Amino acid sequence: CFFFGDVCAKKDPKAHLNYICTLYDYFLINYHQFEEVDDPGKAPMLPLVVNTSGWVKGTGYVTLVEMLRHMSPTHVVQIRVSPESKNLPSGKFWSDGNQNTPVNVIEIHGTGNDASVRSVSTKREARIMRDIRIISYFRQCLPRDFKISTYTELRRCLASIAPIGLHLSSIKIVHLHCQVPSNMIYESLIGSIVGLADSSLFPTSSRCCTPWCLGLGKFQLYYLMSLKSSTMER
Repeated sequence: CFFFGDVCAKKDPKAHLNYICTLYDYFLINYHQFEEVDDPGKAPMLPLVVNTSGWVKGTGYVTLVEMLRHMSPTHVVQIRVSPESKNLPSGKFWSDGNQNTPVNVIEIHGTGNDASVRSVSTKREARIMRDIRIISYFRQCLPRDFKISTYTELRRCLASIAPIGLHLSSIKIVHLHCQVPSNMIYESLIGSIVGLADSSLFPTSSRCCTPWCLGLGKFQLYYLMSLKSSTMER
């Protein structure tokens, strides 16, 4: 995986698209053994299901079109809603005429006109969904038998985990989507969610200059001292 560090593609659409295409190419090379599909002695060809973000205009729409052109999908499922302005164009809207494989486009009309359904459904903003995924990710750091029912309990449990200490000179810091003054690099990381990468592991694709992301972490700065708490509080 790659660490993008934002909830939308607006800040760096080129990097966002490059990450997606590189991951797709990695899947083709390592798992999608198309040339062996007719060989009964080989493992069956794995399908790939891509769930897009539902962008219908602007930068997101342009990114979606480029992504579909790169992947050349065999099946595309559109869930259409009301009003029509929330939908993508019908048919093979991304096609530039260069895709040779046939495409099965399926349109499913939702029940957006049903008032009872609208009252039950809730809008999940991208930031909220991202927070939920981050919470679920860091929950893996704790034993499964821990019964945690509130965010406060989760925060306390995560704070009790012994941190891993690293010398600052042994790590390389790369800020995505922004430039940080050299004298504020470490201060800007305190309390931040960071992507952990191995500088020796780069994708084979020439379009990406970011190493593979091994996981996520939260950067904290700890002090060990012999001073009393009352002195530090001053």
